Amino acid sequence: MWIRLPQGDGREFAQFALLHGVAISAGPTLSFDDDYHDHIRLQFVQPKALLQEGARRLGDAWHTYLASLHDGAPTPTARNGTAH
Repeated sequence: MWIRLPQGDGREFAQFALLHGVAISAGPTLSFDDDYHDHIRLQFVQPKALLQEGARRLGDAWHTYLASLHDGAPTPTARNGTAH
């Protein structure tokens, strides 16, 4: 499922999502011409409970990301072993 972000950058948001335990694809990663910077792609073929937990974590990641946009904080660097 492709989602257009209301603001921000898909690559930056993907880093926040990963730190919250959710792996998503940024639009440019799946674009042949490095386009769709304001998009992300979500997988939705998972058990219902896993999707619900992923959606909750993604919401938390979005709130953290929005706060960083308004604060001018740098994008976090994902560390190995952070995502579940």
